[in-house]
Amino acid sequence: MNAAPEKIPYAAKRYLEESARLLDVYEKRLAEDGGRDYLVGKEGKGKFSYVSLRLLLILSIRRRQS
Repeated sequence: MNAAPEKIPYAAKRYLEESARLLDVYEKRLAEDGGRDYLVGKEGKGKFSYVSLRLLLILSIRRRQS
């Protein structure tokens, strides 16, 4: 959240809430079908994908901001 020269409370709050919402979506998706290994692929048994890599990056950034 260091991109803006000034702090914008509404923007920060909205960003954090949207991040939390997306994490909830990912958690639910991975819990489907008795537990999935991946977000994409047949029955969650696909290969490690670009989506997985991007998600790992997003999650690592999110953890540092918490």
